Amino acid sequence: MLDKDILFSLFTERLPTVLPNYEERREQMAMALLVSDSLANQKNLIIEAGTGVGKSLAYLIPLLFHHKKENKRVVVSTYTKILQEQLILQDIPIVQRLMPTLACAAYGQENYICKRRSENNLRYGLFDPEEEKYLKDKIIFWAKEKKGLVVCFPENIDPSLLSKINRDGESCLGKRCAYYSECFYYQARREWEAADLLVINHFLFFAHWAQNCKLLPEFDLILFDEAHRLEDAAVGYLGIDLSDSHLKRQLLSLFNPRTKKGLLKLLPISFSKKEALSNLVVELLRKVDTFFFEIGEKTDAKKRIRAPISTTIDLGYELERFNSQLLDLFKNCRAEEPLSSELLAVTRSLQKRKEAIQEFISLRDKESVYWIEKEERGIYLKSAPISVKKFLSEIFHKFKPVILTSATLSVGRDFTFITNRLGIMPAASWEKKILDSPFNYRERCLLFIEERLPFPEEDDFVPQSAKVINEIIRVAGGRTLILFTSFKMMDEVFRLCERGRYRLLKQGDAPVYQLLREFREDTSSCLFATASFWQGVDVPGETLSCLVITRLPFDVPDEPRIEGIVEDLKSKGEEPFWSFQLPQAVLRFRQGFGRLIRNKTDRGVVAVLDKRIIKKNYGGLFLKSLPENIPITFDINPVVGFFKRMVK
Repeated sequence: MLDKDILFSLFTERLPTVLPNYEERREQMAMALLVSDSLANQKNLIIEAGTGVGKSLAYLIPLLFHHKKENKRVVVSTYTKILQEQLILQDIPIVQRLMPTLACAAYGQENYICKRRSENNLRYGLFDPEEEKYLKDKIIFWAKEKKGLVVCFPENIDPSLLSKINRDGESCLGKRCAYYSECFYYQARREWEAADLLVINHFLFFAHWAQNCKLLPEFDLILFDEAHRLEDAAVGYLGIDLSDSHLKRQLLSLFNPRTKKGLLKLLPISFSKKEALSNLVVELLRKVDTFFFEIGEKTDAKKRIRAPISTTIDLGYELERFNSQLLDLFKNCRAEEPLSSELLAVTRSLQKRKEAIQEFISLRDKESVYWIEKEERGIYLKSAPISVKKFLSEIFHKFKPVILTSATLSVGRDFTFITNRLGIMPAASWEKKILDSPFNYRERCLLFIEERLPFPEEDDFVPQSAKVINEIIRVAGGRTLILFTSFKMMDEVFRLCERGRYRLLKQGDAPVYQLLREFREDTSSCLFATASFWQGVDVPGETLSCLVITRLPFDVPDEPRIEGIVEDLKSKGEEPFWSFQLPQAVLRFRQGFGRLIRNKTDRGVVAVLDKRIIKKNYGGLFLKSLPENIPITFDINPVVGFFKRMVK
């Protein structure tokens, strides 16, 4: 029997027997055949699958069928750990009932509890304050049920505490560790080795690539889901992200002047040596404060650095000098393994931070942009590559085939933007396909454009938007997600909106998972959100019946990396607005729009408050990128009628 016939049989005959509510979808079958053909003929594939296509099953079934046929491990990479969990807990179990398969999720080492480090820090009294010890016990007890994973712990974990209990490869003793046989991380590694299918995330994949492909078991082909976030993940992996609090946390693990505790106090060295090194830590902490104060003194929130920085303290040199003393100390303490391994981890970490500081000060990489950010948690030194084309193109050439998929990869039904950004050359060598959403948007969705508001750059836009949002919330009966492009506007509008009848939730007031849970459970609530809520949020049903997009999601023009990209494009004779800023905004707009209709029974209204979508010559590209046949209105009355019909 041909592969095509077997796939048809799996989807049309066998899948309905294991999934009682399964409905055959033409688009899903088409995607499965495209993936199967890509695997069989070693062809790279880019496939956009609209909401409702059922892309997870559409690629999982042919991937695992290919594994059974060729006996080759396959890998699926996602951007979010949320999708990793969804695949492992929801989608893959369905496929396993069709084809017996060993599948597991793989996470970065920092997501696993380390029993040795936890016990050592407890034994030597390094948990501080006492609440830290209590939360540590709570986390470890919870993680036992999750195979040592802290990735989904339902509370925020302070980085200082996490650094004392999670796995650190630099301090790992491997087979010499007393806990090796019961180590969560190595248990996971053994599962990875046995798996037919690994579900990873983009960041872990890049870490694997950077370590000469030694971090994960061997595999031959990879499918990137949420491929529209590949560039973001690569930028995050390749850039610098170092704060004064990061650096001080490392130094305080050696000696904390407030508590008089730390690793140095526990090492088998003379009292005078302990005192001398502890004093050096105190002095280095002072120099870190001075260095970061000078760096951030004239920075309000964010400042791009265009020329090498001069400071009164050469912090890179100071860290190098201090680190050499720690390395000498490590050589003399090698026998005291439980502590010397921790000391070695600190020295290696300080070495990496020293290198990051020296690169930042000198602006060493001419293909990157550098900037300083001030946040409540500290002052950050950051960098990002202007382009990741070369980095990604090397990866694409290593694996055959590579499959990229997402609900949003095209702009105006064209893949040119994404292929340019990801370094897919020659683009003609990749097969490309768009599969539209099967949902009936004509009957189940209404697009309301409020053309009476001022333009977003006008002073009165925010207060007038708040009035319209109040009216929309009343008409919709709550159950509204309001998306913003900045925290500043979100906070201002939230302050101006009416309280009382409907519960108003705002991003930043609680952890994301908690906000989403409360929003889902309270059907009259409204959620004000920005940033990550534009994508990856899945709230099907009545709870989310209205979506408000306050502004077209253009990147802030003075964002350092955006500035760098704009400058680079101009130097090449390109027009940045049309070749980068506009298509980037269209993709994000499509992602935001996709939050509303999540299944075939969903109904709702999308309200766009930014009249540039109809008043500017580029606005048509946003509309062209939406599903076809969506009814559009410029009057609130059809919106009122739409929600009245929903109640019936």
